[in-house]
Amino acid sequence: MNIEKKQAIKTALKKVGKAIWSALPWVLMWIGLTCFFSLLFISADKSGERSKQLAALEAENAMYESVNARLDEEIDWLRSLVEQYYQGEVPDGQVQ
Repeated sequence: MNIEKKQAIKTALKKVGKAIWSALPWVLMWIGLTCFFSLLFISADKSGERSKQLAALEAENAMYESVNARLDEEIDWLRSLVEQYYQGEVPDGQVQ
C-alpha cells in the first residue's frame, strides 16, 4: 500500500512537472512580448518628448538668428559711423 502511494505521488508529480515544463516556453514568450511592447510604448513616448524639445529648440534658434541679424546690422552701422568719424565726415553732435 505504501509503495502504491509513492508510485501514485511520483506519477502525479511527473504529470505536473511535464505540464509546467510544456507551459514554460509559453510563459517566457508572454513575458518577452510584454516587455517588448512596453519598451515600444516607452520609446514612442520619449520620441514624442524629443520631437517637442527639438521644435522648441528650433524656435529658439530662429529667434536668436533674427536677433543676430539685427545686431549684425547695428554693428555694421556703428562701424561705418566710426569710419566716417575718423575720416571727419560726421559732425561731433551725431556721435554720442
